[in-house]
Amino acid sequence: MLPLTLIAVLTSTSAFATTINLRHEYMPDRDGDKHRDRISVSHRFDNGIGLSVEAKWRHHEDEFIQKMKSGGHEVGVSYNYKVNDRFSLQPAYAADVSSTKTVHKFNIRGAAKISDNWGASLRYRYGLDRPVSGDDSSYHQLNFVTDYKLAWGRVGVDLEYKDLDEGKGGWKDKDRDHLVNVFGEYSQLSSGWVPFVEVGALTFDKDGDGYKDDYAIRYRLGMKYSF
Repeated sequence: MLPLTLIAVLTSTSAFATTINLRHEYMPDRDGDKHRDRISVSHRFDNGIGLSVEAKWRHHEDEFIQKMKSGGHEVGVSYNYKVNDRFSLQPAYAADVSSTKTVHKFNIRGAAKISDNWGASLRYRYGLDRPVSGDDSSYHQLNFVTDYKLAWGRVGVDLEYKDLDEGKGGWKDKDRDHLVNVFGEYSQLSSGWVPFVEVGALTFDKDGDGYKDDYAIRYRLGMKYSF
């Protein structure tokens, strides 16, 4: 009920501050749930406060559309502090909730406008993973994102590094992991909708021996609309 209430609040506010984002994900090497979907709604108020809500689905046993199940939901709040015309800081908190666990995400992000077309940001996240059963775990994550605006849209790359406090579960069962994601979007549709695509290289347990020792490709395709 809470996500529906938040959507109603977010979509009834002032213009040019609300974004709807729909995304489909396909990862052929993933063991089960190769197809995943997500819809998110976010709003930024004039005072810098932002609210967001996200709902997720998975396609059970790779049966696309036929057997869908909930992938949980996420709610978040943030504040955008504009230091000057070229730099801003954004602290944020989000709770990612599913049937098996809750992940608390505490973020601080700095974004810089290097030129009229080129931007970059660095985000630090402390994640606290609290499963329904079992021990809690935590991680520290850095994301460096840079993008360039073109005449027809935008392209960029997201580089992620994660440090796992439990000391294992990452690349080759060590206490660290990483991800590379490239993205692009087309912003010239008269309807105002912006299609986007992402291709990511994720660490992957190829042989099923309990630790990640290879890479798998993740594909994402979506549309977003701001008003």
